[in-house]
Amino acid sequence: MHGFRSSFHDWVSEHGYARDLAKRALAHTVANKVEAVHHRTDLLEQRHPLMEAWAAHVHPHV
Repeated sequence: MHGFRSSFHDWVSEHGYARDLAKRALAHTVANKVEAVHHRTDLLEQRHPLMEAWAAHVHPHV
């Protein structure tokens, strides 16, 4: 599991996606309590194209 998450993080960084977007896609919580209070969005609309691109990367013949 960790290797998969690590591969995703590397791929996200290499393709110019925001780190915060990757963290949301992996369902990470914001550790800093002050930041967490102010960042309540799940970034769903922005995550959709990210996950479509990731799906095409891991399974290119779909």
